[in-house]
Amino acid sequence: MPSIGVDEVRDLVRRAVMSPTMGRYQIILVEDADRVTERGADGLLKSIEEPAPRTVWLLCAPTADDVVVTIRSRCRRVQLSTPSTAAVAELLQRRDGADPAMAAFAAKAAQGHIGRARMLARNEGARRRRNEVLGLPTRLTSLGACLTAAANLVEAAAEEATAATTDLDAKERATLSEAPRDGHKGGPAALGSGRPERTRRSAEGTGEADPTRRPGSGAD
Repeated sequence: MPSIGVDEVRDLVRRAVMSPTMGRYQIILVEDADRVTERGADGLLKSIEEPAPRTVWLLCAPTADDVVVTIRSRCRRVQLSTPSTAAVAELLQRRDGADPAMAAFAAKAAQGHIGRARMLARNEGARRRRNEVLGLPTRLTSLGACLTAAANLVEAAAEEATAATTDLDAKERATLSEAPRDGHKGGPAALGSGRPERTRRSAEGTGEADPTRRPGSGAD
């Protein structure tokens, strides 16, 4: 897997200094913190030590020892357990509407990885690719076959990654489009002429003085 270098870390740091817009806090989640390089860790130190107000960093790794020591020493450790096969199967049935047999199969095949189990339960293409991978050892009879299989695996992984990110991007755009804008300083709702249209129309309709009109000014 590719490492997380300075450029990726700088992008995260830029996001971390922004104020949350959808809730009281914003969570910066680094799923593979063990992939952060030494130089990338140097760029994270300041943000980890003194996070922006209402910003929480979550760094995930297989074990704490896999994280760069300078980062690890500045974090609070939270031990998470892998969910059982039964728990994953129950979640797939309750949340995704998977039938019991499919949920049990996907949960067992994913070995505690909820995202992978969900993909297997919902995506026939993912199940087909899994079967192809499991059948690879019997087909690797020559160097050419090995190279072909490797190229196919890379292509399949790229397709899965594209599909996953496209779905996430669509959800994020939909969430942002529904976010309330009124009252956010500096946002689109703060731009305008300074004469609230609703107040002006109300004043005209009732015959009362327009509170936005300067005393002694002429008619609009």
